[in-house]
Order: sequence, then structure tokens, then C-alpha cells
Amino acid sequence: MKGLQEIMRVLKPGGIVDLRSPDWGGFMIAPIASELDRAISYYN
Repeated sequence: MKGLQEIMRVLKPGGIVDLRSPDWGGFMIAPIASELDRAISYYN
């Protein structure tokens, strides 16, 4: 939790944080953002 708090502290306004887990069974995205949808479509 402290790591995520630090990321949010130093993130520029309007910045995006992307965290991944090694679970290849699917993606959970919150909040939905067109940039992330596009990145996942490229990945697939």
C-alpha cells in the first residue's frame, strides 16, 4: 500500500498509473479509459 501511495504522490496531474499482475486470465481496469482499452487491444 505504501508503494502505491508514493506513486500517487509523485504522479503528475492527469497522469496514468498502470499496474499489472502475472495473472494472464483477464484484465480488470478501473476507471475505464480509452487509452487503456487501446493498449490492451494492441497487447492482444
